[in-house]
Amino acid sequence: MQEFIIEATSKIYLLILVFIISHLSINAENLPETSLNKDWILFSSEKTNAEGSIISTSDFKLNDFYKTDIPKTVLAALVENGVYRNPYFGKNLLSIPEEQFHKPWWYRKEFNIDQIGKNDNYQLTLEGINYKAEL
Repeated sequence: MQEFIIEATSKIYLLILVFIISHLSINAENLPETSLNKDWILFSSEKTNAEGSIISTSDFKLNDFYKTDIPKTVLAALVENGVYRNPYFGKNLLSIPEEQFHKPWWYRKEFNIDQIGKNDNYQLTLEGINYKAEL
């Protein structure tokens, strides 16, 4: 008799858990989304001596950068900005200096979250990262 009570109780907890998870996933699908893919800047860490804690603030200003959208590799953004010609044509790839890619590059975008409530949650979803990244 005691085994049945434990088993029945476990099933009730499992049903409650399934209900909660399904309810949360339904609500998550209805949340508003904002795309942050447009209007990024890209620059090499060679362009500044500032630490990451400074670069990530709204006070940080840099004049030497490339405009881009994401997702895009550094090389693709440089080609888009006219720094290099199509690397997949002829021997163009051989003319691109490799050393510049040995230092980290920064992708940066500022955005505002207008109203933050006590129980609000925000999720930053990245569809993929090429090689490695620090966020």
